[in-house]
Amino acid sequence: MQISICVLTFNSDKTLKPLLDQLLKLNAEMVVVDSGSSDRTLDIIHKASEQGNVRRIDRPYQCHSDQMNYAIDQASHDWVLCMDSDEIPDDQFILELQGLLKSFDPEQTGQAGRIKRNWYVLGRKVHAMYPCSSPDYVVRFFNRKQCRFNDSVVDDKVIGFDQDFILAGEVDHHTFETQEAMDRKLDAYVRRLKSGSAPRKNSTPRAIASAIAAFWKWYFVKQAYLDGIVGIKTARYAAQYSYRKYKV
Repeated sequence: MQISICVLTFNSDKTLKPLLDQLLKLNAEMVVVDSGSSDRTLDIIHKASEQGNVRRIDRPYQCHSDQMNYAIDQASHDWVLCMDSDEIPDDQFILELQGLLKSFDPEQTGQAGRIKRNWYVLGRKVHAMYPCSSPDYVVRFFNRKQCRFNDSVVDDKVIGFDQDFILAGEVDHHTFETQEAMDRKLDAYVRRLKSGSAPRKNSTPRAIASAIAAFWKWYFVKQAYLDGIVGIKTARYAAQYSYRKYKV
């Protein structure tokens, strides 16, 4: 069985090399779609292309689902593994994929594989990062003839499969290395949400109530309080996002 690996990059030099080093072990085609990196990302991709079948495509970024579906369309094979540049799989995950390439029936088009993904925020492994608990289990291995990422401009996911299974191993998701990165992502998510959905009525009471509820849920219910100062920041992120949904 042959697969294509689709990777999205943008200024990813902190995490990209360990990701590509792991993925190169699969001896599979790799389609890397970059959205205008200005750091060492392109050099890392070039060096990886000297070691394996790695092809870089440059394309402006609109949203995650649009970019990933574009990458899928550029792949040579119908079965795809989709990864973001800040997601680093462990050795067990690579062994699982190597085994699947030898034994998996590619005619099982309705099947989809989920990865176990541990979230790291500001360098710390956390219990939750809005809108996900950690670990979460996201579909990333599927047949593109049946499955695609949906059109959501935020919090997109793969749709179209009939059954799913969890791939062995784990993937560490190193998101938000700085507070500034968290703030930029929050701004971008709110802009995309408001541009891609029906207008919400500006309501200060609803915005305040939603923010309070979000902080309570993510700090206490989702156990961010166990993550120290980072937990306060992740709960605040959830509260700010919820507030800005209803406040123009």
